[in-house]
Amino acid sequence: MYLACLNICFLSSLCVKRPKPNLYSVYPDEEYITKIIDESVEYFKLNRAGPQSYLKMYEKYYYLLDGTAERELDEFFALDPQPYLREFSERIHQYEVLHDELLFLRRDIPLNMVLLDCAPLNDALCACARRLRARIVEHFVMVNRKWNREICNVYEEMAARSSETPETTAQLVELISYIQECRDSAMLDLRLKARTTAEYVLFLMDHAHLSNEDINLNTRVFQWPFDMEENIDLTLKTLNTKKTMAEDKLSRKAIFEEKLKRHEKDLDLFRRFDPPLLNIDLLTEVVGKIDEIHNNLLEDKREADDIINEETLLEQEVSVYFSLQSMLAGAQPFHKLWHTARDFYEGYQLWSVILGP
Repeated sequence: MYLACLNICFLSSLCVKRPKPNLYSVYPDEEYITKIIDESVEYFKLNRAGPQSYLKMYEKYYYLLDGTAERELDEFFALDPQPYLREFSERIHQYEVLHDELLFLRRDIPLNMVLLDCAPLNDALCACARRLRARIVEHFVMVNRKWNREICNVYEEMAARSSETPETTAQLVELISYIQECRDSAMLDLRLKARTTAEYVLFLMDHAHLSNEDINLNTRVFQWPFDMEENIDLTLKTLNTKKTMAEDKLSRKAIFEEKLKRHEKDLDLFRRFDPPLLNIDLLTEVVGKIDEIHNNLLEDKREADDIINEETLLEQEVSVYFSLQSMLAGAQPFHKLWHTARDFYEGYQLWSVILGP
């Protein structure tokens, strides 16, 4: 069978005049064919050494693929004390230099009859270098975010407490003490923490693209001290005014002492009371009088305790009311006696009605 040669078919379409050779059918075991096959196999064997030799240049990058680089970075993070930020910056720079070096590696390597495609390997190595760099950057992005959130939480708690309205003298004194502690201690500590934030921000500005949320959070950390100082000053002025008003309220102590003298006089008059003849109406009147005296003294006791408590909280000289204790102790037997007498008389009348004369 004779077939026209392919180049003859092609050249004839271009109107090129050439001899017209033919293709002849052959058998695979013909000497001519076997010789060609053997030569081709030999040439292939000779060209196999080229790719193997070229791949040796990647041996210095094997640590990126076998996990060694990841373990080294883990050990670097685990160092105690933790390395400085500048040391992390140096490591990031090393990864960036490595990444640039990998980018310049040839992707297609022609080795005679073999074309070595190194693109997938180069891309994998570049991805490893980027991942190592990203681990450091993302770590400090999260650390900075958490650090700033804690600072802002403290400021927000201080702002919330300073906006409270105390209802009692105890709450007023406690709030003043808290605000003064914030001004003298907490604010200083937060300013020192803001310096650490500044170091993180400078580090991340060189190596990261921060989100709007992180940018706003960083800004808030540096803005809070100015806002809080103004808030604290205003709050202390308001609270000190309320403290002055609370101190002025203690002027009622003189009124209370006058009232206490009247109640003491009422108790003395009751002690000297000597009824000529007891009846149910008189007993009811006397019991009502001793109840009034006893209740007044109990109310005096509560008011005295309030005055002593406020004087203690406001760091004033504490008043002592010895006479009030003695009056309460002196009124108690009379209170019990007259109640017992009335109860007995009422019971006696009831027995008389039931049992008869």
